[in-house]
Amino acid sequence: MPSGIPAVAGAIDVVAVPIGAGSFREEDVTIIAGTWGINSVVHRLVGGPPDVTLNALFTEPGLVFAQEDAPTSMANMEWFSRIIRGYGNSNIDARRLVEDIGASVPGAQGLLFIPFVHGAPKYPGASATLLGQRGHQRAADVSRALAEGITQYHRLQVESLRGQGVALSSLPWTLAGGGARNPAWEQIFANVLGHPVKRQLEPELGTRGVAALAFSGAGGNVMEWQAEESAEAILEPNRDRQVYEKQAEHFNQALLGLQAFWAQRLDH
Repeated sequence: MPSGIPAVAGAIDVVAVPIGAGSFREEDVTIIAGTWGINSVVHRLVGGPPDVTLNALFTEPGLVFAQEDAPTSMANMEWFSRIIRGYGNSNIDARRLVEDIGASVPGAQGLLFIPFVHGAPKYPGASATLLGQRGHQRAADVSRALAEGITQYHRLQVESLRGQGVALSSLPWTLAGGGARNPAWEQIFANVLGHPVKRQLEPELGTRGVAALAFSGAGGNVMEWQAEESAEAILEPNRDRQVYEKQAEHFNQALLGLQAFWAQRLDH
């Protein structure tokens, strides 16, 4: 190439998507409910890096994306819809399960889902579990239980980041990914996290992120690549927050109790 043409490094998806979703400032939080659960914070290194799943280089020296990542998000919905289709119901897919969330109530009538269909790096031998089944529950309750369990584990991942000294913004946290496009699930995120969340509904956030990197490398201001925001896109925790605080206690207790079972399975 002729001298003077800038060459800009690209990025893997878990880095490109937070950039595309607008994470440019220190302490910005992006939660991606995609196939994997990606929980990302723009973090300034002071001393060594935090002990998290991934510390990915950011565009500014001294900053990283500190992330807790695991295959514990929409992959669970895909698995369950595939199970149902195995019984001949070809109309069920992950999108249909997500649409059914609003037909249930907060707490899913007592159902509690542990979203480890594909395991969890921090829990050796972990598997998925649906607890609290009773005869009065309906299909929509199962859909909601899956969504709530996925969100509760996002909560634990965010708490893990905070526990490692990663500062989290007081501004609304950005939601992205398939789970972020359903209003009922978005409200679940706000209530479980106990923090306002901001919907990011633009498609192809990874492509937007890579384009922002190229623009920045060519001398542009990456802040200009932020998607437009509106007050309607921000959801605050509501009165159902108390339901999810209690559910969080049950979720944590279930994880603690299941670890002995998972450990026994590793021995066989």
